[in-house]
Amino acid sequence: MWCQIKSDVCNINLEVPEYTETALLGAAVMAAWGSGIFKDIKSASKNLIRIKETYYPNKNNFNIYNNNYKKYKELYKNVKKLF
Repeated sequence: MWCQIKSDVCNINLEVPEYTETALLGAAVMAAWGSGIFKDIKSASKNLIRIKETYYPNKNNFNIYNNNYKKYKELYKNVKKLF
């Protein structure tokens, strides 16, 4: 649910990697490139990172979130001087 909300709010495709330990995955990519197994980081990433699931933005939800965010910013601007 949260991944779909993030995708909707940001209006982007959100890819969830198969391996959630992304720091370790990044280290593995760098090590594979550094040791010469792959010629560059892009090819190392392409070969080592697997996408488990992709979330696509729902345009209706994006519009709802965007409209509410505009209201929030206006409200914040009007009440921040009270604090």
